[in-house]
Amino acid sequence: MEKRKENKKLDFLSDLFEYSLRNDFVDTISYLGINSDCLIPNLSLFVSVDLEAEECLVFAHRKVKKSYLSSILENIREVALNNSLVLELSEYKTRILPQEEFIGTEGPNQPNFTFTVPIFAGGKSRAFLSFSKSGYLGPDTNDVSYINLIVDFLSALWEREAKEILERQNIEKLALVDPLTGVFNRRAFQKLFSQDLSEAKRNGTPLSLVVFDIDGFKEINDSHGHSFGDMILKRITSEFKKLLREEDKMFRLGGDEFAVLMKADKEVTYSVIHRIVKGISNIRTIRITLSGGIVEINPYNGVSVDDLMRQADKTLYLAKESGRNQILFYEDEKSKIKSDGLLLDKTVERLSDDINLKLKELATEQLASIYSSLTKIDKSIYEKPNSVSKYAISLGKELNLPENRLQNLKLGAFLYDIGMITVPESIILKNTNLSHEEYELIRHHTIIGGRMIQRFPILREVLAIALYHHEWINGKGYPFGLTGDYIPLEARVIAVADAFYAMHSNRPYRSALSKEESISEIIKGRGIKYDSLVVEAFLALIERKIIAPD
Repeated sequence: MEKRKENKKLDFLSDLFEYSLRNDFVDTISYLGINSDCLIPNLSLFVSVDLEAEECLVFAHRKVKKSYLSSILENIREVALNNSLVLELSEYKTRILPQEEFIGTEGPNQPNFTFTVPIFAGGKSRAFLSFSKSGYLGPDTNDVSYINLIVDFLSALWEREAKEILERQNIEKLALVDPLTGVFNRRAFQKLFSQDLSEAKRNGTPLSLVVFDIDGFKEINDSHGHSFGDMILKRITSEFKKLLREEDKMFRLGGDEFAVLMKADKEVTYSVIHRIVKGISNIRTIRITLSGGIVEINPYNGVSVDDLMRQADKTLYLAKESGRNQILFYEDEKSKIKSDGLLLDKTVERLSDDINLKLKELATEQLASIYSSLTKIDKSIYEKPNSVSKYAISLGKELNLPENRLQNLKLGAFLYDIGMITVPESIILKNTNLSHEEYELIRHHTIIGGRMIQRFPILREVLAIALYHHEWINGKGYPFGLTGDYIPLEARVIAVADAFYAMHSNRPYRSALSKEESISEIIKGRGIKYDSLVVEAFLALIERKIIAPD
């Protein structure tokens, strides 16, 4: 008989250990409570107090009076006090399982046996377990030994689980941190920026975005090597960490481009960033200067993270063109008009828009006339803007873009490749593979085109098209390796329109592809080179024969 009882307890311990392998600490405690009468015969109550979850669970195996439960809770308080822990059980959520009716007016008044033990893990009490029964027979020595064995096991289980949680948190943290500099990475940027934006909207707190990069970083790498360049990146982030507050966040977006989110208005942000930039420029190892842009964020105007990034990028490029080594504020044309204190009526506003459009068209016409110098070299360079413009506007309409953005597509189609005028004729007409140096010259035409357009402030909406139309959705394009929605939609539209035109045009290095071959290549690039939504719009227009090779 006794042997059978021992075997039953051993079987229960085996089941408990096996259960813990598939479940967490809390579930294992519940399993123990439900089946605790397998451990101690005729058990009345098993009580578990979880200090982490602030929860008290009572597992009742038979009906007892309220005074019985009060006596058990008092015993747990005393044991807790002996372990230097003041425990007010009234603060804990108390649940009685399997049902509340087990505690009432029936059953015994007091327990005849109570055994309460703490579970220690990580150097502190994590829970208290209490076993109690009525009647005159207390548990034998073996019962207590089994309980102590379970307590040791639960302590180890809690520590294992805590370690696993910490490891998961570290893995998640590492996924959001740049391994070289220790600041947040691009992946973390979108997530944390959205959180801060929501908080600013909820609390009405100021928020500013700073985007900057290192002036001439490529030359530093070329002259001193990438190891030296890495040292510079780490030194710069170290200087920022010294002055940024705990609530501020710094991100490495890629290469030498960084972003900082500060919970402050633009004046305070500028004051902090200026001090950091000035300190960095005084580093004796090598002269380092930074250029950047600051955008003060109004969380209530509905501007997206992508739009804010584009504003900061525009300001960064303006700082570069204005002589480098400076941090500039972003200024919106609309805000300038409002700051005059004048309320423009609709007639004047419409007239202003018309004038702006005429000026944009004139500036575009003047810039585009430069293409005429290339017609002797390659006739398609002059013919291309008309076709690309037609494709792009059709795509824009299919994507339901408003009229002002369709105008940007129209003008951008005439200017996006203007930087090609700096590429030597020998490269444009070359019918064999380009060398690495020649390819770099070709890649640089986006930057050159952007600089040319930037000299015409009226064309600022077109600037992004020239800069980003060779970026790929997967981040493997140029010049900046942008990904997904970081690439402005207009640039993504021009990328498809330009690619389709180029594929079915004769080039010095290959003959034109057929319409079917061109469409197939566009489909292959969906989600890799080209935006999937733009490709879907393109295919819809092809099917309706709105887009077709000239």
